[in-house]
Formats: sequence, structure tokens, C-alpha cells
Amino acid sequence: MTKAAQLVRAANDLPRCGDEYELCNSFCAFTTFVEQQETRMRLMLTTLMRNTGCPTRLPTLDSNVEEYLERIIMVDDHVVERANLCSQGIVMDELDRAGRDDVAELPKTVIGAESTRKR
Repeated sequence: MTKAAQLVRAANDLPRCGDEYELCNSFCAFTTFVEQQETRMRLMLTTLMRNTGCPTRLPTLDSNVEEYLERIIMVDDHVVERANLCSQGIVMDELDRAGRDDVAELPKTVIGAESTRKR
């Protein structure tokens, strides 16, 4: 999610009509490109929010950066919460399978990756 927030910040840093970038804005191809990229990023963020099952929507295009970042943080919190619930569900399933008297082995977190090549 931090990548999405960085993308929104970068998009908002791009020159817009009315800013001090009259030379860039004088080229209609540049203005069209900026608008296309804004639309593209907005669609990607909307798809991300829909795929994560987040109940919030993106603000309108004329909204400020803080509102975008607030919504992205809400989505990030939602995804982390769902991941925590999923991992807790796995642990609870392991405890149920092990029975009450047995000691359950919880899944270990693998931090590094080993080589798959045979020597």
C-alpha cells in the first residue's frame, strides 16, 4: 500500500493547468498525457480497493492529496486486518486438529529463502 500512496503523491506532483508550468501546459499532448495517467492510476486504485473487499470509495478527481492518502490508509488497514484474521484462523484450525491434550505445532514464519538448486 505504501507504493500506492507514493504513486498518488507522484501524480499530484505532476504539473497541472493553472500551476507555474505554462510552458508544459501549452502542449496539449502533455496535458492529455497527465489526464490519462491520473485516470489510469485512479482505475488501478479502484480495482485494488474492490479486490481487497474494502468498503470505501476513492474521492473525486478534484479532491486534495490528504483525502486520497486517508482513503489509501483505510484500505491498507483493512487489508492488514483481513490478513491478521486469516492467520489467526489458520492457528485456530491447527489447535482444533491437534486436540485438547496434544501440543499443536504452529506454522513457522520463513524469513529467508533457500536455494532450490541441487548440488
